[in-house]
This record gives sequence, structure tokens and C-alpha cells, in this order.
Amino acid sequence: MAKKAFKFDKLVEQAEKQNQQSLEYIRENIVIEEQFKHFIPPLAEDEYRQLEDNIRKEGCRDALIVWQRDGKYILIDGHNRYQICTTYNLPFRVQLIDFADEEAAKDWMINNQLGKRNVTEETKAYLRGLQYKQEKRKIGGTGSNQFQKTGEGERTAERLAEQHQVSEKTIRTDEKFAEALDKLTQGNEQLKWDMLNKRVKFSKLQLTNLANEDDILAEMGEYIMNGSSFAEAYRKAKEQTAAPEPAAVSADTATANDTAKAAEQVKNNIVKLLGQAVKKRNRSALEQAKALMDTLESLL
Repeated sequence: MAKKAFKFDKLVEQAEKQNQQSLEYIRENIVIEEQFKHFIPPLAEDEYRQLEDNIRKEGCRDALIVWQRDGKYILIDGHNRYQICTTYNLPFRVQLIDFADEEAAKDWMINNQLGKRNVTEETKAYLRGLQYKQEKRKIGGTGSNQFQKTGEGERTAERLAEQHQVSEKTIRTDEKFAEALDKLTQGNEQLKWDMLNKRVKFSKLQLTNLANEDDILAEMGEYIMNGSSFAEAYRKAKEQTAAPEPAAVSADTATANDTAKAAEQVKNNIVKLLGQAVKKRNRSALEQAKALMDTLESLL
């Protein structure tokens, strides 16, 4: 009996050693992919320092969520903890979760973020909007009046509305909000999450209503990144994207001085329109610039 017990203990010891080696291999080969990192809100500096201090004192309590796919170990949740642990060479646990595909992994991340405490209403709306867009992509097309291939006959918006306990209209509005915010922030993740976490004040309703105004949103994003408030950025963007009025001047009746001023104004308008045409690929602005060339020619 003693010999059998000894053999069993050795087998357990070997199994534990192999498991430890396997976990060590996973920890050393974790990969961070940007497409998943975008779902993780960056912490404010004071929040990060607090988490860093807690982990250094008490260790990393929660396991990092990892997805093994095609021989890679992709980090799904725990990006801030991973950065801190690797910086200070601290141990951390790993939990492997299997996902059917990338969209399933993203859905898990969205639901995980929505389930956390202290999530702002803006963040909830943005994540629900992202999830709605993803679900529509799964079934093809735009998703309008599309049905999930589950045989249940539930439309995507209805199903997500029931899941998140909001109205179907809210889900569709959330999609517009998510689209508008992405267009405004232009890939600037820090700005996006600063807005969602209310570090940058903005009007959610006004932003949602601008979902189809690509030019205005792009201009607003530039101004906000340079320090303008949301309201100021909107005003400047409206002015920047508004087509200038052609100078209403008659070359026959204008004095020489008036003609020179009018020509200068028309020239400035042409330059502005050409800038819009090139920057925004705006054919309408190009046509207006061409039309003003005739006015300028008559003034010279």
C-alpha cells in the first residue's frame, strides 16, 4: 500500500508540475490585440495608480481571461492588471475561455463591461450600440428587419432590448450614438473613454443627432482634441463646413476699390472651397469653386 501511495503522490506531483509549466508558458506568451483592447476603458491616472498600489500590496486577485486561438493566447480581460504585473514581475492567474469566433469574444467583453459597477449611462449606451452593430453583421446586411438564425424569430434589436431591459428604440438610438462617437473621436481611444466616463462634457442627444454628419463630426473631433469644449467645437465645425456665400458683386457698377475688395473675397472663398473639396472629397464644394472662378474673372 505504501508503494502504491508513493506512486500516486508522484503522479500528482508530476501532473501539478506539468500544469504549472503550462500556465507559465501561457503567461509568458500572452498576446494583446488592438481589436479587443478597444473594448477596455483606459483608467484615469489616479485610478491606475490606485490599482497598481493595490496589486503590489495584495497581489493580483482576479484571474486574467485568455482565449487560446490558432496557437496564440489572446488577452480578453485584465489588460491593466497584466500591464502592472508584467512591469513589476508579479505572478497572476489565468483563466482560459473558449469562444466560437472573434465576434463571440467581443460580445463577452461587452457584456462583461456592462456588468461592472460604476459604469456610466453613456458607456452603457455606447456598448449596447456596438453590440447591436456586431449582431447585425453576424446575420448580414444592415440588420434592419433582419432575423437571427435561431428559429426564434426575434429581431436583433428586440432580443438585445430584452437582454438589457431597455426598449427596442433605445437599442437603435444607442447604435447611432456609438457611430457618432466613433466618427468624432477618430480612433482616439483616450478621448472616447474620457467622454464616456464624463471627464469631457458633451451633449449625448446632440451628438447622436449628428450621426450622419461625417464632416461636422470629424471637424469637431479635431477641435476637441485641441482643447475646445463640445459646444465650441460644434460652432467652429459648423462654420468650417458651411459653404461660403458667393460674393454678390457686379463688375459694371462697383468702384475700383470695391472691385479689388470683392475680388479678394471671391479668391478667399475659392481657396476655402478648394480646401473642403480636397480634404473632404466634396464634389459640391469643387463645383462651387469652379462657378466662383467666373465671378473672379469678371472682377479682374
